[in-house]
Amino acid sequence: MRKFSSLHFGAPLLIAFMCVTLFACGPKDTAKKSPVAATVNGENITEADVDFMIGQMFSQQNVPVDDALRHKVLESLISSRAIKQAYKKEIDSDELDHISRSVKAYEEELFVKEYLQRHVTAEPVTEEMVQKYYAEHPEQFGAEDIRDFEFLKAPVALDEKHRDALLNAVPSIRTAADWQTASKVWKQEYELQFFQGRSKAGLLDKTIEQALQHLKKGETSDVIYVDGQLHLLRVTNITPTAAKSLTEVSGEIRKKLAPLMLRNAVKKISDDMRASAKVQFSESKK
Repeated sequence: MRKFSSLHFGAPLLIAFMCVTLFACGPKDTAKKSPVAATVNGENITEADVDFMIGQMFSQQNVPVDDALRHKVLESLISSRAIKQAYKKEIDSDELDHISRSVKAYEEELFVKEYLQRHVTAEPVTEEMVQKYYAEHPEQFGAEDIRDFEFLKAPVALDEKHRDALLNAVPSIRTAADWQTASKVWKQEYELQFFQGRSKAGLLDKTIEQALQHLKKGETSDVIYVDGQLHLLRVTNITPTAAKSLTEVSGEIRKKLAPLMLRNAVKKISDDMRASAKVQFSESKK
């Protein structure tokens, strides 16, 4: 077992203590009842403050809380309290107001978090929900239309003469039945290059991928420019692939839906609290 009596508390831990004591407040009633461990310029640090910091810093570690550890924590609290006091003397009212509002906001956040942890109970994810999600999002589970395609690409540095000739020829190129055969002539006339490929989500340029998704078998795209290069696409075949079975992905779907059910439960509590609260707006906010 590790012994904290032999540990050296470095700068990172000291800074952590400083941050907590500068921007957070402990329970005032508990602090009043707890014995005073030290006084810094007239301001008390109690044994309860020391216990709180030990709990915050070491609650996840199985270590003994001995006198040496308590002394190290107290020394860090003394340093951070002295820094807080010095800083409060330096800052103006606007800066102090900003810190005070930050503390209030953090306090409210803690109250909300604790309330929700105590009262929120998310509805369970039902089998019907799982089936509905599976039916509505087949693409998430492997279902995909694989497209075989041909495409023609012009070079980037196409001179003006070849560019104008190519653009004038685009209508006839788009309607040509056999690109592969005709591409030999087009390469000489317009410097067009002929390629064949197969689509796979995430592997192609996004512009080309999106264009392919809108083409049916046998359809040819309009002119597409990618990085300044002219492209024409034609889909030659579409092969659907099946999604994984519902049994295989049921657990994955439940993990996706669980946070949604929790958000719905939180929203319901939020709406209920808002509806039951007596709220009065100022005239300027109506």
